[in-house]
Amino acid sequence: MFIRGKGNEVTIPFQHEIEELIRKSHNDYRLTKVKHLGVNATYENLKKFNFYWTKMVCDIKKYIADCSDCVMEKWEKPVKHPKIITVDGPLSRLQIDLWEIPKEIRDKSLNKTDRYVLSGQCHFSKYKWAFILPNKQAETVAQPVEIILNTFGGFKEIQFDHGTEFVNSTMTELCNSKGVKIIKGSVRHPQSQGLVERMNGLLSFSVRYAFTKYLSDLAKDKNKSINLDLVLKAFIENENNRVHLITKEVPNHLIVTKDKELIKTVKQRIHVFYSKRNDNIANVSLKKGMKMFIIKKVRADRKKKTLLAEKETLFSKRLKVKIPAEISSTAKLSRNQVNVRVKANTDSHIPPGVYTIKTELLAVASEKAWKIVAKQN
Repeated sequence: MFIRGKGNEVTIPFQHEIEELIRKSHNDYRLTKVKHLGVNATYENLKKFNFYWTKMVCDIKKYIADCSDCVMEKWEKPVKHPKIITVDGPLSRLQIDLWEIPKEIRDKSLNKTDRYVLSGQCHFSKYKWAFILPNKQAETVAQPVEIILNTFGGFKEIQFDHGTEFVNSTMTELCNSKGVKIIKGSVRHPQSQGLVERMNGLLSFSVRYAFTKYLSDLAKDKNKSINLDLVLKAFIENENNRVHLITKEVPNHLIVTKDKELIKTVKQRIHVFYSKRNDNIANVSLKKGMKMFIIKKVRADRKKKTLLAEKETLFSKRLKVKIPAEISSTAKLSRNQVNVRVKANTDSHIPPGVYTIKTELLAVASEKAWKIVAKQN
């Protein structure tokens, strides 16, 4: 049947012809392994031959969703479920980091040895510290850290990344002597140092703003230099004496408080804030009975109760892993873990059963995709 419109003719196929037309446009190779086309490319292929029918795109999407080859080859998005770090109160955990001052600003500094800024923040009270350093040698970095640990009576925990300026015998001996537990952020994962990384962002903005003002004043006095020490002091003074967005308290007061009711209230505010934020970041709400794919190569621990990610290689990163599983419990979700029931599969080193697994190793599966993969296994 043909329909004329504005000089163009389109062909409307019969209902029983639609599936075969989509198959040929999606992938007409039966014996040779060829990558299948996506929704847009399949649609354009059909349009090229002037085919059209009602709900054409919907039919293409449905066909591709049911295509077993596409389901097996599709890269699944891992579950995002950020963890909320909870602390008991002031001086519980300190996060520290090193920020390098941009060269164009260093060159105009009053003190030409200014190179790095050691930034630190109390995880609970949001109280901040900043020290200018000439280098990032172990002893140079450890000195201001000692000052922080001696302020207000010291911290219980200290968190930093895996840089050699922090991971060394000098820092370890200092923390051990103060009875401070060392926590290291995840490798190549700055989000695990999110609190102090955000502070570095504010610090960078403040320093660059001061530098812009300095450049505008340079026309009046060409010999003028920028005093970074004063810029940092002004930044820290302002940050520690303003009401913080999350805690609704002034860091200068909160860090020394012994008021149990206030500490309890602030803990609740922190939890509520990050829970709302994490709900926006999380790409799914995990519930009991949800169909999932394990998308990384995993192995069972010695007790056969937990599934652990195997070490990835350049080759294994390119392999698509899809092991059908079903959530049996979300009791450990606050620790970014769930219990899943793994059924019989070709991955023979994982026997059927219930295991604890990190949410980052999972992806949500549609009912159809899960059945297709389960049948393949």
